[in-house]
Amino acid sequence: MTSSLTQFANLAVTWLLLSVSLTWLFAALYPFTCHLLNKLNVYQRNALQLIYVVTPIISASLVLLLLQSPNLPSTLVASHCHGELCGPHNLHFDTTPIEGAFLLGLFLVLVVAALFILGRQLFISRHYVAALKQLSSEQAANYRLVKADAMSAWCIGYWQTQVYVTDKLVNKLNERQLACVLAHEFCHASRRDNLRKWLLFCLTTIWPHKLKQQIRTHYSNDSEIICDLAALKIAGSPEKLTAITQLIGQHCQQQNATQQANAKRQQALTQQLTLQPLHFLSLLTANTAMLCIWLGIMFLYVYLSHPFIEWLAQIL
Repeated sequence: MTSSLTQFANLAVTWLLLSVSLTWLFAALYPFTCHLLNKLNVYQRNALQLIYVVTPIISASLVLLLLQSPNLPSTLVASHCHGELCGPHNLHFDTTPIEGAFLLGLFLVLVVAALFILGRQLFISRHYVAALKQLSSEQAANYRLVKADAMSAWCIGYWQTQVYVTDKLVNKLNERQLACVLAHEFCHASRRDNLRKWLLFCLTTIWPHKLKQQIRTHYSNDSEIICDLAALKIAGSPEKLTAITQLIGQHCQQQNATQQANAKRQQALTQQLTLQPLHFLSLLTANTAMLCIWLGIMFLYVYLSHPFIEWLAQIL
């Protein structure tokens, strides 16, 4: 029993080390990846940005699985010996039961701390949703009306999403304008953008600050553009692009948006509307390049991490 717990502790800490190091590596590679992502349309780019931040966790799990199945990657693992054992073998840890208990305790503390933070966020979110629901009334157009002095519309909830609009905004806008604003917010709701942004926020927590802000901004901007395009379908014609971007920029949770920000938003929308469909070979080249990068990283990690982790276990 003690041996099993010690082995589990070693593997848990190993997975944690792999996840952290891969996360930092993917963060460092993000500026280069941006050049590949920018060749894609906003829908493809937005999806791959989220996949990109999830990939280190999945990769760490695959690397650990391969390292625990030595006959599979025997040609990939750097050759080394433990005494007379020089053939394929599982990760070798010289860990005492006391050290194993300490590692297991450390891992559990980190897990409990992460669950506590997540639970606290969900608790606060549920209370906010409950309070807002009491202060609002449901409308026929599937949104809830809130009495407030501000002119705003927003979407809340991670899985069960709900759109809220203030009565002052409803009274000011005409039917077509309100339909555009609602189309934008319903797009966020159907895509569960709050949940996606929250996931991306969590998975980039340990990224370097500048790169973390960069990918969060890119993802948020692309999400807004996607929903702007949904609103533009209601507007009826691209000629109304300026009015729509200003309308959404002023009232969809972005009341502080500057003229410069709205201009950039309009420019990005115009680019998407005029973007030529990416040739199949170009799309294949971009996706193949990212796949080759990932396979190269997996190869290096399987090759180097086995002896490195065992060496690290010895010196610690």
